[in-house]
Amino acid sequence: MAEIVYDIFQDNKKSWKNHKDAEITLKNNIILIDYNGPNKSAGIIKVIKTQPGKTYQIDINAVLSSGDMAFIHCETRSKPAEKLIPRIYFITNVLNDYTIEFIAKTSETLIGILFYNNNQKYELKITKMIVSSVVIEDDIYLTTIKQYKKILSKLPNKDESLKKIINNNNNLVYNIITKS
Repeated sequence: MAEIVYDIFQDNKKSWKNHKDAEITLKNNIILIDYNGPNKSAGIIKVIKTQPGKTYQIDINAVLSSGDMAFIHCETRSKPAEKLIPRIYFITNVLNDYTIEFIAKTSETLIGILFYNNNQKYELKITKMIVSSVVIEDDIYLTTIKQYKKILSKLPNKDESLKKIINNNNNLVYNIITKS
């Protein structure tokens, strides 16, 4: 179960940013990015809201029709910026389809695709760029445990009858609550 945090094609405000003078256009449900200039790491970038400690997934489908290569970029929006994924996810002249997970460290994260070099003609086509939050089973258990603890904390003397009901219905949750 995942919740979509950002989908480049559902971004009605076109809030992505051209990074270092790259030209970005939307044509027939394809994002086209052109660049031929002196700056390294030109491309497309987007700031998304994230929750520190939470796991997210980037799904990207893209192809480079001109230029040597590009890479998927993901880093904190803080000074100094910290890379959240290594620069090993390259976009080349064959269809590239990536699913990459990262753990947010700040409330805002930069994601994008940047060109590797400068002073050459680049053309990039993006057909999918989605960021989703990832629900891990441990998150569900922790939420349940927090809810039980909240209920128990409101009872005078931690009512033993409620503990027995919890124990009878879900021994695992009861043990986790009482031992944590």
